[in-house]
Amino acid sequence: MVDRYLPQDTAVESPNGAYGTASRSFFTFATIRGILWRQRFIIIGAVALALLAALIITLLTRPIYQASSTVVYQPPGTSIIEGQDLEPYISTNEVARHMETLAGVVVSRSMAMSVVDNLNLYDSEELLGEMLEQGRPQNMTEEAWLDQRRNAAAGILRGGVSAQTPYDVRIMTINFASTDPRLAARIATGYADTFVQRGISDTSETNEFAREFLQKQIAEIREELRSREIENNSYARSNGLIAMPDPVGSEDGANSGQTQTLTATNLASINATFTQARVARIEAEERWRAVENVPAGRIPEVQASGAVQAQRAQLATMRGQLSDLSQRYQDEYPPLQELRAQIETTQSQLQTTENEIKQSLRSAYRIALQQEQALGEEVSRVSDEALNEQDRRVQLSLLDREASALRDQLASLLARYNQLSAASTLQTSSLTKLDPASVPSSPSSPNLLRNLIAGLAAGLALAGGLAVLRETLDDKLYSIDDIETRIGVKALGQTPHITENLDDALENPFSILSEAYSSIRATLDYNVLRDGKEIIQITSAEVGEGKSTTSIALAQRYAAVGKKTLLVDMDLRRPALARRLGITKNKSAGLIDALFKRAPLDSAIIKGADGGFDLLPISERPDSPISVLSSGLVPELLAQLRLKYDTIIVDSSPLLGLADAPMLARYVDAVLLIVEANRSRAAQTRATIRRLGEVGVEPAGIVLTKFKSLEAGQSYDYKYRYYEYKADD
Repeated sequence: MVDRYLPQDTAVESPNGAYGTASRSFFTFATIRGILWRQRFIIIGAVALALLAALIITLLTRPIYQASSTVVYQPPGTSIIEGQDLEPYISTNEVARHMETLAGVVVSRSMAMSVVDNLNLYDSEELLGEMLEQGRPQNMTEEAWLDQRRNAAAGILRGGVSAQTPYDVRIMTINFASTDPRLAARIATGYADTFVQRGISDTSETNEFAREFLQKQIAEIREELRSREIENNSYARSNGLIAMPDPVGSEDGANSGQTQTLTATNLASINATFTQARVARIEAEERWRAVENVPAGRIPEVQASGAVQAQRAQLATMRGQLSDLSQRYQDEYPPLQELRAQIETTQSQLQTTENEIKQSLRSAYRIALQQEQALGEEVSRVSDEALNEQDRRVQLSLLDREASALRDQLASLLARYNQLSAASTLQTSSLTKLDPASVPSSPSSPNLLRNLIAGLAAGLALAGGLAVLRETLDDKLYSIDDIETRIGVKALGQTPHITENLDDALENPFSILSEAYSSIRATLDYNVLRDGKEIIQITSAEVGEGKSTTSIALAQRYAAVGKKTLLVDMDLRRPALARRLGITKNKSAGLIDALFKRAPLDSAIIKGADGGFDLLPISERPDSPISVLSSGLVPELLAQLRLKYDTIIVDSSPLLGLADAPMLARYVDAVLLIVEANRSRAAQTRATIRRLGEVGVEPAGIVLTKFKSLEAGQSYDYKYRYYEYKADD
């Protein structure tokens, strides 16, 4: 249970020994809850005042009636007739922005003037009753008087009209607010009618403007086209450029519109013939190269020749006859010799025929080569003529393209003009009135619920501002976190604020106050009273912060753990320990008597006081406490007591305004500073620590007393739930 009251591990020690938090945020849930609790009366009062003001304002405000009419916007889509779509295309993601633009048109001054003229509101007594009653000012013309009434009515309309454009629909709601419900409905409907009619008028005006513009453009294009065509013909005549229609059409069968000159046509024809001659020459050359080194009889053209085949057949027959005669007759046989002569003649003829066929292939190659060379020369000559002509055709081509572009532009303008002429009599608009305004039966403002909500918001804002201001100016310490972050000294623990009897709570070992002091005692043993340190001084900044109670409680806890403990009352100005413990003082023997050796030290000490510790009280207050503390007798006395006791607790006077505690702090082992929660201020506590620092003493730690969890922003039972172990009844 001891660790429940030990300082939290969020505190870290800096190199110079000061303590603070490693990472803390001001806007934590606990901090906000503490602010709300501490400033609850300010918050409740500010909110109540704001709600009351909202109620009074609602009761005193004149009722306002609001009438609403609706208009539908349809983005341009499918046209009834071609040429009707003069409005620009609006993409889906731009419709909302366009609707906002239309809403701006509704609340504009020009729209208000149009509604005033359409409804004759410049003569409306409901709208301009007081102005009409006063009549036309003197020295003002009727026209100026009319303009003044129109402007006044338009100003009133602009002050009461509003347009709503929901994001997900294309319906615009036009609202008008007035003290007269019938007038509000009439003007709201008038706004819708005027808005729709204005859209139709804008479309008609746009159509008429487009037609006039196209007429002017068509006339200009016609004249310019005429000039370009005359210039084109003159240039072609002067440069001898004879144009021929291009027989090649486009893919859809229409003529391409391009022209060629006579020279270009001749070049194309000769180039085609030259290409064919080159192909023929290559073929003839390939045939000749293939048979040039081949015997004539093995050439395919020779073998395929009918004459060669006939001669070869005749030669084969003769050779058969020669073979028969040679078997039967001698070589001198005349028919045999004649047959041999015929065979030689036939062989000679066959060889001649084969060679002629081979030479015909060579001749065909030479003829094809000569034809190719002749056509190549002609192509070169005509190409030179075409290149020269091409230079002259550059300007002609530019003139042709300009004229062609003008013809296309003229055709497009004429087509668009015909479309606009057909659509000029059609009255359309993207705006359509959906519902006229109805006379409202109840006022739209003031709205009690809305005003109360606004008052509540204003009250909360005011209360929040006041609470933050007060918290900013508030320098009080509420928790051990405040001590460690704002003072920079380690907190050794905290004790709760209790409503029960203090003495009873200290005597009950299971009370939350006893638990707290037990944990503080354990913390002192662990962090402070080590390495021979036995004397601890307990002081505070002011009276009533709980230093005497803490001194008694710690003395009781040390005695309870078996240590020989002495409680010394060193508050020479307001000694209170004997009275708090209900002990009758010995007027002839006390602290002062022991200091000045007017009485033995043992006779001044009261043995076994309530709680099991010894007490060294003050029998009577000295006339000059400073003289007593500066006499040098105090350290001597403490040295004697150190030999007799394990732990010595010194209850001294407060620090601020007095020199007693700083002087005494030089003689003790440690100083424990008592700070009261919700009362002690950070600046005051820092001043107290500076007082100790002036004598070279740093406090060993701070104990926060009378801690209130709600004031610190913690739950009611935060850190004070404890476990009581006892026997069942």
